Amino acid sequence: MDRRTFLTSLITILAASCRTEAPLAGQVWRVGSLHATPPAPSAPIIANFEKGLASRGHIKDRTTTIEYVFKPGSRDDLRESARTLGQRADLIVAWGTIATVAAKEAHVTIPVVFSPVGFPVAIGMVDSLRRPGGNFTGISFEAADDTYTATDPEGDRP
Repeated sequence: MDRRTFLTSLITILAASCRTEAPLAGQVWRVGSLHATPPAPSAPIIANFEKGLASRGHIKDRTTTIEYVFKPGSRDDLRESARTLGQRADLIVAWGTIATVAAKEAHVTIPVVFSPVGFPVAIGMVDSLRRPGGNFTGISFEAADDTYTATDPEGDRP
């Protein structure tokens, strides 16, 4: 399994787990997929993302709709797109730090799953890696101090 497939699989699991309840008969989950890149470089990620969702029972255009938004360039446009997605989706998947920051700046209140984001604690996306808090969660490529902490002061480590 290559790195891209691995990361996409992790995001799929996170995105699918944000909605733990089973969909009601006929209910369709609405997912917004926010990209700060053009569509072409994201094609393999999108294919793996859709495949991963389908493996967890979220079939595109049957049980789940996915609205892809690609806004390379203006951060204002990306922020406005995040705001719009936040009003019509049940969940946003923000791909990369720039898209995630735009969603945070847009004050999105629905769940946001991000991948990958560098230093999400330092840039204010989450409270901590262990307990993100709020409506943002996801994958970071940082190796933080609490990743290697031998003791568990909060007593929540298995």
